[in-house]
Amino acid sequence: MKKARVSELSVLFFFLFAVGCGEGYENAESNKDEQIEYAGVAKLMNFESDEIGKIPNGFSNQMTGNGALGKWEVVKDDTAPSTPNVLAQTSQEYFGYHFNMAINEKETYEDLELIVKFKGVKGREDQGGGPVWRYQDANNYYIARANPLENNFRVYKVVNGNRLKMDSARLKVNSNEWHTIKIIARKDHIQCYYDGRLYLEVNDGTFQKGKIGLWTKADAVTYFDDLEVRPIKQGKQAGLYKESNALVIDETHTKTSSINLRTSNRDLSVSQVQSMPHISIREKKEWGFYGHSTINNEYDLKTINGDKVVIDHATGLMWHQSGSSNSMNWDEAKQWVRDLNSWGYAGYHDWRLPTLEESASLLESSNRNGLYIDSVFSNKQEWNWTGDEYGSEDAWSVSFGLGGVYQNGVGDDDNGVRPVRSGTQ
Repeated sequence: MKKARVSELSVLFFFLFAVGCGEGYENAESNKDEQIEYAGVAKLMNFESDEIGKIPNGFSNQMTGNGALGKWEVVKDDTAPSTPNVLAQTSQEYFGYHFNMAINEKETYEDLELIVKFKGVKGREDQGGGPVWRYQDANNYYIARANPLENNFRVYKVVNGNRLKMDSARLKVNSNEWHTIKIIARKDHIQCYYDGRLYLEVNDGTFQKGKIGLWTKADAVTYFDDLEVRPIKQGKQAGLYKESNALVIDETHTKTSSINLRTSNRDLSVSQVQSMPHISIREKKEWGFYGHSTINNEYDLKTINGDKVVIDHATGLMWHQSGSSNSMNWDEAKQWVRDLNSWGYAGYHDWRLPTLEESASLLESSNRNGLYIDSVFSNKQEWNWTGDEYGSEDAWSVSFGLGGVYQNGVGDDDNGVRPVRSGTQ
């Protein structure tokens, strides 16, 4: 729903800076990873020595959802990055909730860099595809895919056969052209690149290790080539924070958080939102509710490298104290967070849009400093985006001006950004 309120500063400067001159698509940052320490050499699978018409040696044919197994086979393609062989999913027999996978059964990986080249060939319902990693079985794994029919790039986790979207970006994906997807997974931090640019970044620890593979949906005929995997050395997550900037918590705040809130983004219905834990609802509405958090927050304002953060020891979360100075639409909000991570606000590189549960945990029962949020936070932001969606055209937001939860069109440009990260140090 569209909201009437006093507008904040113009978003023109942010739009020109972060979005650039694209035609409605995200303008992602180039690869700005800090140094990655690898644990071994890269393994490249280009299928040149595999038999035409068969699935490569060491791979298994798997499927999630409805129907029977798809058909994975090595075929020739003169346009392939490593000519002539590619691995293709060629079946167009099944539609709907049907995911085809070719899984490398030989090895298991924890932290990794995974790269694959793909070409969406055809498909009426779906096209394209992408890599699978930390595969447990046919119903539990991570997957990132690009779709030429929808012109988007998304990362999902599949848990007990249910596909849950974690992040999404709009971009141009051309059919019958080769593109590259790269995944960097370090502990619970996942970065997804499309054609050399970082578009998706999430934190999720559902799966810590597993197999790798390839994925398509429904009737998508897709070619894959140059599947490359390289293990990353276990230990501190390079690129997520700087050792010299680590936050030191005094002994009075070293206790473990007692409340665990959902950290991965989802598509939520109104009924799911109205059933969130740790919330007292004053009035239910068709678009959300008025209410407040029942969490006994334990806030601690800190300044790290000149940057202000608010630590909530009750939930184990660290918040950007002021957030964005301007309002913006949902895609711009995601880009704003990526820009924040590129320079490392407070020495950290794993900031993200909060889930609705996390953002609503800040709602107070009474108006403080002009807003329904504790005065430890800046009072610049009346509305805040979350990373959770409501269908394909809306996302959830929290109104600290009115004390409630709303759904907004992703193109609405009147919400601010208050990023969060998991952890108090």
